[in-house]
Amino acid sequence: MKGSRTFRDAQGRKVKQTEYFLGYKAHCGLNAESGLITSLIVTPGNVHDGHQLPQLLQRDLAQDIPLSIVSADRGYNDGDNHFLLQCEGLHSAIRLNDYRTQKKDPNKQIWLELKGTAEYQAGLQERYKIERKFGEAKQSHGLRRCRYVGLLRYGLQALLTAIALNLKRMVKLLTGVAFKEPVRVPACVRGTKAGGQRKGDWQGVQTTEGPGRTRGQGPTHLYRHPTTPLALGEGVLSLIT
Repeated sequence: MKGSRTFRDAQGRKVKQTEYFLGYKAHCGLNAESGLITSLIVTPGNVHDGHQLPQLLQRDLAQDIPLSIVSADRGYNDGDNHFLLQCEGLHSAIRLNDYRTQKKDPNKQIWLELKGTAEYQAGLQERYKIERKFGEAKQSHGLRRCRYVGLLRYGLQALLTAIALNLKRMVKLLTGVAFKEPVRVPACVRGTKAGGQRKGDWQGVQTTEGPGRTRGQGPTHLYRHPTTPLALGEGVLSLIT
């Protein structure tokens, strides 16, 4: 996989450095109304993101999820995906690349019309929910790195993480009680320093990675296209990341 990072050198100048690393991708669909993950696919890091949308969409349709709009980032901006959504009677809110709308030929008109629809704009406004869900998975559940080597093992990690996220969301929907990170633990539970002084009384500690836990061996790339149904008229919006 290919990534990049920006840093300042000794002279204070910004330098962009390209990095190559081994990793995997987690492609998932998210329901925008409920905030629940509805579909999940894991692939090697060198797989094209856009080719995964048909399988994610079919898994959501098989669950009889009432979809109306499907939103995704530019990685899914493939002509075949737009055509698939049209055949399924769904509105496309896949973020368009600039080369579709800024090219100098008559063929860009269809993309400009799509960009101007209310469904397209509504879908993009809901995409933050899938990004937020991936941020929670990375920050609070250790999905930033692979715990085990191998696609099957990474798939288990991603699946268990999705289950944990859905369980937390279900508790919120049913009881109104949210899980907050980091969790505050009393000093009497965490122990004391030498001399009887309390160690960090009620300081925040992360529950997913603590002393004695080993972080994963390989970095993982989080695919940013979950499917999120959004309430819009009689239908729902689906976000892909």
